[in-house]
Amino acid sequence: MTISKTYNQPSAKINIYEILDAFGTEIYDLGLLPDGWDSGVGKAISLDMINRALHVYNSLKTAGLDYEVMPFANGTLKLTFALRDHFLIVHVLVDSYNYAYEKGEGFEYEEISENENVSLTQLKDILSEIKNKCSLFVPLTSQNLAVEENVSMIVSRQWVGVSPSLIKNASVATESRYVSI
Repeated sequence: MTISKTYNQPSAKINIYEILDAFGTEIYDLGLLPDGWDSGVGKAISLDMINRALHVYNSLKTAGLDYEVMPFANGTLKLTFALRDHFLIVHVLVDSYNYAYEKGEGFEYEEISENENVSLTQLKDILSEIKNKCSLFVPLTSQNLAVEENVSMIVSRQWVGVSPSLIKNASVATESRYVSI
């Protein structure tokens, strides 16, 4: 059985697969699910739902995150944004977003917060909080950056909150650079 679904596109010259990244394509392809996809009861995922999910994904995607999408039989989607053992789970509904923020893995997790009918701005704030808790992005300052005479940059011992493997695997820059402190 071949499953096909036609979308009304503004121009026949647009190839959506050239615009989307791999995860965006995965979301978009859920629009190919026909009515009855889940043991005869799953509603087809509407193009509007696909667009809402793509909007959330494109607004929240960040380097270092893992992503997952799951369709529900009622025609809605769940997007999960994961960073280490922190998870932002967004349920994309027809006219709103619900979220849960969880920390942990498997059955050993703690629900940090949850809310219904939130805005995209609130979702961005929660994701920013997650990134801060994970200390993934630590700004370089004069306290955690030392400059040698050959203008090589070295991470000092004062730089805390970063995985030791990130520091151990960091290469020391040996090329000439001008650093303003």
